[in-house]
Amino acid sequence: MQIGPFHIFLIVALGTAVIGSLALAKRALGTSPTPTPAPATPPPTTHQNQHSEVHEEVTIPENAPVVIEDQPTDCAESNVGEFQDIGRTHKILIDAEAADEEPDNATSMYIVSAVGQTHVGRKRKCNEDAYLVLNESHLFIVADGMGGYAGGDVASKLACSTIEEAFREGSFEGAPGNVPLFGAQLSAAIQMGNQAIYKKAQSNTELARMGTTLVAARFSPKRQRIYIGHVGDSRCYRYRHGELTQLTTDHTVGSMGITGPNAQQLIRALGIAPSTEVDILIAHPRPGDTYLLCSDGLSKMLPDDGIAEVLKISASPKVAVETLVGRANDRGGKDNITVILIQIKALDEDEGTETDIDQSKPSAPENRSTT
Repeated sequence: MQIGPFHIFLIVALGTAVIGSLALAKRALGTSPTPTPAPATPPPTTHQNQHSEVHEEVTIPENAPVVIEDQPTDCAESNVGEFQDIGRTHKILIDAEAADEEPDNATSMYIVSAVGQTHVGRKRKCNEDAYLVLNESHLFIVADGMGGYAGGDVASKLACSTIEEAFREGSFEGAPGNVPLFGAQLSAAIQMGNQAIYKKAQSNTELARMGTTLVAARFSPKRQRIYIGHVGDSRCYRYRHGELTQLTTDHTVGSMGITGPNAQQLIRALGIAPSTEVDILIAHPRPGDTYLLCSDGLSKMLPDDGIAEVLKISASPKVAVETLVGRANDRGGKDNITVILIQIKALDEDEGTETDIDQSKPSAPENRSTT
């Protein structure tokens, strides 16, 4: 990922917040903001980056959350120093039934299992991707850092660790009050990640150009909803009845109808300004659905029909993830590749037990790294 001069010009031209535009321009031109000391934040224990290849398979517990989201919010109190603007949150309905009042069932209506893997690819020396699996919050995240040796790996780790801390502690600074609880929480946690990256970049001139994209999926089996938080061009797909659908829209120049060599330039990312705009997508998962979170290291190497083919022919989610990463590398592996594959499975109505779940697999992720 790179932010070029054209990208900067476009953001300014589109009326991005003045402070955000100035900060982005300074970074892209190599001019560093005035340093402000800030303590370093350790990376989370549940995500990987660097030269790593990880396989995880987890089953989400029965308890589940709820989410929804909406509209612009104004400034609010925050514990992040001088940063008060908590940004904007946009509600996007994927399914018509997702607009209905959310049911509040006593038990989960389905279960969710996930497999994830990250790979440095064939061309990069450093893996700037990171991902997070947080079982107790039913939360999955893929972050794709940018900035190269200027801190892309730091930004993606920091986004994951900040969001992880917010959910573990149940502390969501500046959560918008005009959206339902879990949508507000997800949006606020992403904004907190944005502010953490921006503040750290200000405190260290070597990190002044860093940022990250992010896509997060949070499931609520009891309320039968998935809530997707999205900034940048990392993607969420849904595979249903043999058809693959991209649920997120890339925040790039191309998404605005502009073609040419700059079409893939980002117009939105975490860490390039004190606040950002977050898309919250709401969908109604069904048993049999498969959701795919990925960095652009997959989507730029493998077309959608190629992804769908792998999901169709693979014997298991683990095989599917390994095959997707392998095919992206076979096509050149020009960027880091990170994939999380999430399956929705029905509960056995007669037995009240999980269907088609390998009980021998751990409920917590295992991290294995190779260099």
